[in-house]
Amino acid sequence: MVEVPVLTLKAQNFREIAPLPAGEGRRLRPAMLYRTGDLTRLTESCVDQLRALGIRSVVDLRSAAERTAHPYLWLDAIDADPWGDANATSSAAINGLIRRTEASQAEVVEAMQALYAQIPFSHAQSIGEIVRRVIDGRAPIVFGCAAGKDRTGVAAALLLSQIGVSREDILTDYLATNGALDGLMAMAERAFRWDVRTPHVRAALMADPAYLEASFVEVGRRCGGMEGYFESVLGINEQGRRALREALTEPDVD
Repeated sequence: MVEVPVLTLKAQNFREIAPLPAGEGRRLRPAMLYRTGDLTRLTESCVDQLRALGIRSVVDLRSAAERTAHPYLWLDAIDADPWGDANATSSAAINGLIRRTEASQAEVVEAMQALYAQIPFSHAQSIGEIVRRVIDGRAPIVFGCAAGKDRTGVAAALLLSQIGVSREDILTDYLATNGALDGLMAMAERAFRWDVRTPHVRAALMADPAYLEASFVEVGRRCGGMEGYFESVLGINEQGRRALREALTEPDVD
């Protein structure tokens, strides 16, 4: 795995998705997929490190409103054609519920599960863009949202599932976000003035296996499974799915 120590200090939850086993004697190629949260505060040194990673494409899962309020001024130095999600508002925003001081942890958990059930469909255009860019040879690629947890976590999970990574390893990658919880809490306090000490706020900030499971359940319910989702929602046919697996995996020689 490529180490990026300075960049990790200036970006929320930036990390490489490790070369996980992908079945049939293959594994995810190293240094191909990078997932991230907020990248607003990148320094020139951080941008140099991104460039050194060979990043060829950036897919920004934040909403149009988020991108306008907090633009990534460094993008041209990395990707002349970055992708921005077409959503007018963020489907990851549950600010109203969080600001209800009487809201319970159970209410937030239920709302987060409902959110995760919708992300594969509300953000299908951007998830499909990640896939198409990989197929077109525009990887290494970095994709992310504000926290690098919800929209990013679902996109990563769907992508990894399609190339044969086990549900257990996908969950491990998703839960690694909790290692960046301190930074996320600081961002939530700074940007949204959330009281991160309360249980219902922490429920929104934590990566929870039940949240990610809600995405998989809804994909199964609507599409019959991952192949049906890629085919009917993302428009990626069998040939494209094979090309994706070929682009992202290699023989596992260990």
